Amino acid sequence: MISVNYYPDRDAFFKLVRSEGYHSAGMHKHAALERTMTIVTLPGGPVVDPGKATDK
Repeated sequence: MISVNYYPDRDAFFKLVRSEGYHSAGMHKHAALERTMTIVTLPGGPVVDPGKATDK
């Protein structure tokens, strides 16, 4: 499964992941998905090399 999300800027993304609602819903995400990985990209390509990303 792939989920693609758009955030207008970094602050919007960080506001989401720091919110109480995001953390309380996290248990459902982890129960539904065996593995998750966040890859941040810009129009020119990935900011982080997916081959070097850590799986948490």
